[in-house]
Amino acid sequence: MHRVKLAHGRAPEAGEAVRVAVDAARRANIQRHHTVTHLFHWALHEVVSKDARQRGSMVAADRMRFDFNHPEKLSDAQIADVERLVNERIREGAPVHSTEMSYAEIKSNPKITQFFGEKYGDKVRVVQIGGEAGKFDGFSMELCGGTHAKNTGDIRMFKIAKESAIAAGIRRVEAVVAEFALEFIEQEREREFREQEQARQREQEKELAKQRQAELQKQAPAMAAELIGKAQKAGDINAIVANLGAQSADVLRAVAEAMKPLLTSGVAVLGAASEGKVSLVCLVTPDWVKRGKNAGKIVGELAKLCGGGGGGRPDMAQAGGKNPAKLEDALRAVPELLKK
Repeated sequence: MHRVKLAHGRAPEAGEAVRVAVDAARRANIQRHHTVTHLFHWALHEVVSKDARQRGSMVAADRMRFDFNHPEKLSDAQIADVERLVNERIREGAPVHSTEMSYAEIKSNPKITQFFGEKYGDKVRVVQIGGEAGKFDGFSMELCGGTHAKNTGDIRMFKIAKESAIAAGIRRVEAVVAEFALEFIEQEREREFREQEQARQREQEKELAKQRQAELQKQAPAMAAELIGKAQKAGDINAIVANLGAQSADVLRAVAEAMKPLLTSGVAVLGAASEGKVSLVCLVTPDWVKRGKNAGKIVGELAKLCGGGGGGRPDMAQAGGKNPAKLEDALRAVPELLKK
């Protein structure tokens, strides 16, 4: 049945002659996607399971969709095997026959696929792929009233674009043929190239970041000596409080470790913010540990101000936060915190 929409003028009266033209290119693409749906159904039985039955389908000019019952995702190997079998039949150039006959003549033929629950009239149409017309000796035979290619070679190429679950025990395959398959393959190549290029760039960035961190860690002793020279009093404590900018937690720790042999007595708190995260390190010399100062508690309190947490040993501890904007406020709170 064809439904039409009046674009302009008047509707024809009953009995009037009308001229109807089919979009040949669009119809050919629909035929290709419909015939390949039958090929896919056949290959599904060959590769996956004879029990995999159609539970719905859609045929369009630019794609086909096929739903079927199966308890698990199709493996990559199964998808590759289905594609291989379908493309072999396409290259074979098998004829596609359509035969109208009485449903009573074929309803008991197990070779002809019928759909459970479907109501058929007295006359049915058998679409057969391969074999001789009317002999029902093809490799694919289904009851179908749709439009089809005359030969599987017209399909040219078949490619599965997506496999997914749409309900419990129901899988969906979406596929394309001919120039749509070539376009999909080209898009996939471009996508893979972009992903590979992005992965390569990420690796380069990681390597550069490692090199930068290594250079900074080499500079840690000099940075530690410079910071100790800027120590200020917080009550009786020599306090070193510094924001090292966009450094990693590893650099902070390296600087704190370099301070250990240089700082004879005091507390050092170092902060940094990088990639949206706050890093904090606290170093407490042994004499102040004995007098009750605890690096883990100090750094934990400061981390709370930055929306995070952490802790560690009394002599050295690390923490992190999620709010870089609060880092300066946290570091300004150190002198009062040390006086408690």
